[in-house]
Amino acid sequence: MFVVVGLAAIACSYIFIEIIQSMGQIVGAAKIGGLAASILSIIAFWLFGGYCLRMGLLIPRQTVIFDKVHRQMVYIARTPLLGVREIKYEFDAISKIEVVANVSEDDDTSYSVVVAVLPAKSIVMGVFHDQAQAENTLHQIRQAVGYVA
Repeated sequence: MFVVVGLAAIACSYIFIEIIQSMGQIVGAAKIGGLAASILSIIAFWLFGGYCLRMGLLIPRQTVIFDKVHRQMVYIARTPLLGVREIKYEFDAISKIEVVANVSEDDDTSYSVVVAVLPAKSIVMGVFHDQAQAENTLHQIRQAVGYVA
């Protein structure tokens, strides 16, 4: 999604440049001011497009699998540019599992389940708008790994 938006923003800036060039010579001060605004908007398009490309190509899509048979938590991160990275953690390496409240600027609270793994890595799972859902997921994960709080 972000890749498409980023490429569309960059393509629109090229179309905008072509339209400006097809208009011909700049004559008056008003047109110069319009050109300055156009250049600023092109820069904004490029920055926005770059941001969207970064989001789409570099931010990982994460999957966490709790394997009861092998007593492992498998963390898989996928990005289009960096590929797939898979890390396996033994259940014994899990140091803490908890629900964390995330309060936004507009006082809208969401909840995430955080699994802390030794040495010093935290894996954030899910965004829940209902604390009961987050607590239920926490309970399911604790049961799966045999974690006692």
